[in-house]
Amino acid sequence: MFGDLRREVGEAIGKVCKTEGVTTIKAATLPDHVHMYVSIPPKESVAKVVGRIKGKSALMLFDRHPEYRDRNNRHFWARGVLL
Repeated sequence: MFGDLRREVGEAIGKVCKTEGVTTIKAATLPDHVHMYVSIPPKESVAKVVGRIKGKSALMLFDRHPEYRDRNNRHFWARGVLL
């Protein structure tokens, strides 16, 4: 992810985190993945919150860039590993 797409990914993730009540402590967008260090409310499931962040941000990015919708069978994000 470079240039405008990198900026838009960061904006989309930031908006979703804000609506989900997630505090972003540190985040970095690299060419092929995103690192996030966040604070999730204790009543929330980490897996569910990450799933909502990925799902909602992908929909936002598909609205702005419909060409990505057709590339990977409507999957913007790969299945991730929680560490």
